[in-house]
Amino acid sequence: MSTTSPRAETEPQDETGTRPVRLLKTMRWYDGFIVCLSASGFMLSTLGYSIGALGALGALALWAISATMGAVQTRIFTEPAAMFQDSTGGLAVYAREAWRRRLNVLSPISGFAYWIAYTSTLSVFGLLAADLMQAEWFPKSTWKLSLGFSVSLAQLIAVALIILVWTINVAGMRPTRVFGYVTGGIFVFLLAIFAFLPYLSGHFHASLLHWNLGQPGQQWGGLRLALVYLYLMGWSSYPSEQAATFAPEYHDTIKDTRRGLMSSAGFTFAVFLLVPLGLGGTQPDTVIGNNPVGFYVTSLHEMLGSAGSTLAVILILIACLLTMNASTMNASRALFATSEKGFTLKVFGRLNRHHVPANAMTLDMVVNIFVVIVINSVIGIVAASNMAYFVVIILALSGVAMLRADVPGQPRPIRLKSFWITVAVFLAVANAVLLCIGSVSFNLTGYGGLKEFFIGLGAIAMGFVLYVWRVYVQDRGKIRWRDTDDYVSPLAGLGPLVEPPDPVVEPPAPAAPVSG
Repeated sequence: MSTTSPRAETEPQDETGTRPVRLLKTMRWYDGFIVCLSASGFMLSTLGYSIGALGALGALALWAISATMGAVQTRIFTEPAAMFQDSTGGLAVYAREAWRRRLNVLSPISGFAYWIAYTSTLSVFGLLAADLMQAEWFPKSTWKLSLGFSVSLAQLIAVALIILVWTINVAGMRPTRVFGYVTGGIFVFLLAIFAFLPYLSGHFHASLLHWNLGQPGQQWGGLRLALVYLYLMGWSSYPSEQAATFAPEYHDTIKDTRRGLMSSAGFTFAVFLLVPLGLGGTQPDTVIGNNPVGFYVTSLHEMLGSAGSTLAVILILIACLLTMNASTMNASRALFATSEKGFTLKVFGRLNRHHVPANAMTLDMVVNIFVVIVINSVIGIVAASNMAYFVVIILALSGVAMLRADVPGQPRPIRLKSFWITVAVFLAVANAVLLCIGSVSFNLTGYGGLKEFFIGLGAIAMGFVLYVWRVYVQDRGKIRWRDTDDYVSPLAGLGPLVEPPDPVVEPPAPAAPVSG
């Protein structure tokens, strides 16, 4: 690869670096939808915290606003997803293509930040599942293993779950899809229980629905607290966009990408309205706030009896595995694409013999095991990684408008009306406000402070450090602060591997008549 042109593409190599391997077009839109069911599961990590702080009605209102923003953003991202249908990496691709002519160093930052946002889900839901499993089945096991640092049983369980998901993903797309369908079906059943069982069982009480925003002592009349939670909720309610990451792997890139994105956004929006309302009416918000992770088990125990808590832990465990599986798929492809374009270490731009980015997946596993051991807090990890996610969201939304201005004649198989471009700019500004206020105000939640801010900032900065190493050490080139190369046609190059059609055998031509 030319060291002076980060955009120049290299042929992806297998794990030995000896032969080219390409992503396969093996997915349909419903495969993307199943993967994106995990977007609904993201809510489980912060729902209890939001109800405890805001009251069920306050939490419902903010979840509705956040889910609406996520659905609209997903609609906007259908345009660039179809424009760059031969590129994996999702939002990081749109941000890179839009910003490289203005400030090219944002390209490696956006790619690495997108990876941070999704890879952190492994540790978040590994810990969530582990905490519930320990509380339900090993409540008296409070021992800690000393390895120069203390490791609890819950941390060991979380590490085991992370390794399990890594093992499934490096084996290729077929076992990953099968695992996704099984866990996805069970997860839909869990969501239905959370949304409707409180009413059917008679355990829903409207008197428990409170509005706790604007209480005395809250800064800015409660507005600052609301902005902090909208910032945290974005990590959960925006990720229906991850269906776009698999655009190069859909059979029909245009139709499957659009259907995958919009079906995921619609389902996520419905879930984010129904689940907070249903569960919020089962227990007082103060009780939920005191047990923001375990309240799911408590609610099902009340509604289903003694067997309910065991069922709840099993179903939530499966939901967590679904979310971890989908996030590994998305994060590894984002890092793979970033490396393929020359923006991070070469080792992550290789596919294994199963046509998946195994090296990137291995980094996911190692980093998240480290995070589980060091941070060991569900909402703390969300707060630290959310900064990276919002950076990418802002760059991608503004990038959609910039691409319209810079290359109006670029082929757009899905072309949005001009109204949507205005909405994209508005949402970019709105998310910038949430980022600036929410990232430095996390202490208002009562679960952390500026530590999470600096962890998030340091993680993003690491993306730039790896980019510098790639350019100066691996490629022996220099940084291009502005990339003035022409925009690449969305259909340029070989694109992903397509299985060749069967050869057409022409029938022999009839023999010419012999004249008598």
